[in-house]
Amino acid sequence: MEGRAITIIGAGPFGLATAAEAKRRGIPYRMFGRPMELWRQHMPQGMLLRSASGWHLDARGVHTFDAFATTDRSPSAATNHRPIALNQFLDYSRWFIERTALDVDTRFVTRLSRNEQQFDLVLDDDTRVHARNVVCTPGVRYFLNVPDKYVRGLPRDVWCHSTDIHDLTPFRGRRCLIIGGRQSAYELGTLLERDAAADITIVHRHPAPAFVESDWSWVAGDLQNAERTPGWFSNLPAAARDAIQKRFWSEGRLKLEPWLGERLAHARLTVKANTAPDTFILRDGTVDVSLGNGESVRAVDRIILATGFAVDVARVPYMTPSLLASLGCADGYPVLGDDLQSVSVPNLYFAGLVAARAFGPYMGFLAACPFAAQTIVNAIESSQAIDPPRNATPASPLR
Repeated sequence: MEGRAITIIGAGPFGLATAAEAKRRGIPYRMFGRPMELWRQHMPQGMLLRSASGWHLDARGVHTFDAFATTDRSPSAATNHRPIALNQFLDYSRWFIERTALDVDTRFVTRLSRNEQQFDLVLDDDTRVHARNVVCTPGVRYFLNVPDKYVRGLPRDVWCHSTDIHDLTPFRGRRCLIIGGRQSAYELGTLLERDAAADITIVHRHPAPAFVESDWSWVAGDLQNAERTPGWFSNLPAAARDAIQKRFWSEGRLKLEPWLGERLAHARLTVKANTAPDTFILRDGTVDVSLGNGESVRAVDRIILATGFAVDVARVPYMTPSLLASLGCADGYPVLGDDLQSVSVPNLYFAGLVAARAFGPYMGFLAACPFAAQTIVNAIESSQAIDPPRNATPASPLR
């Protein structure tokens, strides 16, 4: 087993799930990153998840969110509880780390390159690590979609992406324009209004979404198909893949949760649908915004882009030019085989949204964590024995 050790970059949901599955099978692993940092620092306080309680981190199905909900660590959680609060899921992730006794090295990887038959990693304290199997789980913060037409000529302190917001207090008394019409835009609007932002306008190009409960019951069956049949999604006919993409779009984009509709009904928000910002004029530290329908929003203090993400693996800061030159990519996504392994760089695996082109939109959801962990560890466990990671100092204390 020593020869099949795994080095995992990232300690978010996919990294934690993969590390736990490796440990369960007795496979040595190293995991670098601060656990759930994106969730802890880049999601707004008071946020509620769209996830079903059946979505969790354990490929064995033992240390699940439902199991956590029955403990005295989560007195307010209940099986099948919806919606799940962000803080509840963070409590679950800490419980998961404790119950699975995961070792987490909180240093960050700053460089990843390949040298002959191994990978070289440089950590943020300049420690060098060598590894033969590397799992990359880059968070969505690397892939922020920031349309230039919305920020061109504006100072950085006037605009931000929705994932820049965790603490809502700096927005008190501010006039905010939120660009985007999906869950993050509407939920952030209601949270900001609750925390006494002076005025909030949401603008988006499409009609107002429906506030009805999304149906994710079919996702589990699709992931079971993917577990049973390697390459299941990529080998589907194009029309079938498109149908799955559209179904995710319908459930996740055209619908917003009913509890959000109830919040919205009591919030003082202005919604301008079927239009988009056209011009931005900076005046004395505020912005006047003209919309495509001829209306305007004046004296905006902050523009918030709830414009989602656009995957481009070249934007992951630890990916070196030499490694990127060897990495086969399509539309910004690494080209992956049936085991989540790069087809052009052996022993390099990817999990999370960055794997969605090959494995479907499931990879952008918590539901896919057990599948990804099991798939990657299966591949490494069955591969020819190779050298474990070495030349690293002991792990930093988990903080």
